Amino acid sequence: MAMLEMSLREFASSNHVALDDILKKDGRFLMGMLNRRDPGSLKNVQGERKKCKTRYKQGTAKRLMRLLHDRLLKHKWGDAAILCIALTGHEWRGPNNHHSVDVSEVLWRMGNHFHMYHPTDRTQTLLANKEIYSFARINQTQLLLEYSLSEMTQGQIERAQHELKLFEFIPRRVAMKRAKVRRKQAIEELKPLMLGSLTMMDYIKWLDRIMDGSSAEEEEEQLKQMGMKIVENIRKVIFTPGNCWDIYLNKLISVLSFYNLTDDDNSSEHTIITDLSKYSHTHLTNPNAHLGLWQFLKKNHPCERHDAKRKIECLRRLQAVDPSNKLCLDLHRLLRRKWRKGGDNQLGTEAYDVIMTMLDYPCWKDDEQAWGVARASLKADRKRLGEGDFDKLLQECWVESGRSTWWPGYHFTNHNHQYLSPAKCAVYKILKLRS
Repeated sequence: MAMLEMSLREFASSNHVALDDILKKDGRFLMGMLNRRDPGSLKNVQGERKKCKTRYKQGTAKRLMRLLHDRLLKHKWGDAAILCIALTGHEWRGPNNHHSVDVSEVLWRMGNHFHMYHPTDRTQTLLANKEIYSFARINQTQLLLEYSLSEMTQGQIERAQHELKLFEFIPRRVAMKRAKVRRKQAIEELKPLMLGSLTMMDYIKWLDRIMDGSSAEEEEEQLKQMGMKIVENIRKVIFTPGNCWDIYLNKLISVLSFYNLTDDDNSSEHTIITDLSKYSHTHLTNPNAHLGLWQFLKKNHPCERHDAKRKIECLRRLQAVDPSNKLCLDLHRLLRRKWRKGGDNQLGTEAYDVIMTMLDYPCWKDDEQAWGVARASLKADRKRLGEGDFDKLLQECWVESGRSTWWPGYHFTNHNHQYLSPAKCAVYKILKLRS
């Protein structure tokens, strides 16, 4: 502890400030790109020490972390180095002997920050620095990803790719058996992300060569093989459940569209739709997965009658996770069209439940387009079915759902002396007779 206080006093003396004034207690932390350890997240720092006589012990780790971030963000490298010595000169342990500050992570993030921003940095490549693998509590796989990201931001694509390709050799550099097992598990968990990152670098290189516009036949064939390899690797990644792979999906469509690549004698369009459909089914809780399929279907089949079944299934999945999405109006139209062409009456009930669920949300409370669609549908179906069948149609979504009790006060009451729109008035006149 004496070393810690000595380092703090040395820092304060060199800056001609009092030790207590180094950082105000209410000081705020501004996170940089790779400085992700927020001092405010060290919740156990307050109780990391029992009451002691030395005034600088209580909360010292938290103050040091704040100050270290502040100096790094201002690129005051000498001050940051002194603070790092102070921070690493003591074993920070909280209740139950748990580490309240992971010194290994602090050292790693400082080194990576220097590597990215220091003007005269001559840091070794990550895998050449064997000492980094002696940090027992750092996930080396994640560390490798972040290091590659820093290389990419500096335009060092080849170097970043070379480092990332060796991620499977991480456990061989670890002597402790328990650490080896732990890191093998981390590699398996992050393997899709590693493959995706490597494939993204291949895509960047492929795109650069395409933009150069080389017309040599041999090189074009080589680029096409490279594009097919990118497609193959992206498919391995995006169909892995549990993560959001939207960024890779866009690259897949880009390469398939550019080369008009096909599968089993199918057209490129069919191949893209197949991949988008599989991605949509694999990631049911991701709205973007369904939006991507819908946008492609809408672009290539603008007529609503064409491929209507696939469009309805896609929008149903979207409505399940995002019931207030504007595309619910399209789902309502598609369901009504299918119902009116001889479909089951349940389709009509579903169509009205979709649009009424959408109008439940405040963002559509005064939207003219949405209420206009509801008014047009209600008028047309009442005229076509007659009062008796029309009442049965709305029984579930209007009466049984409880909307007949709370919609009048929510939607159809004048607030602040504002007049209701003509569309809302028309809908209310039709619905109030069914209450």
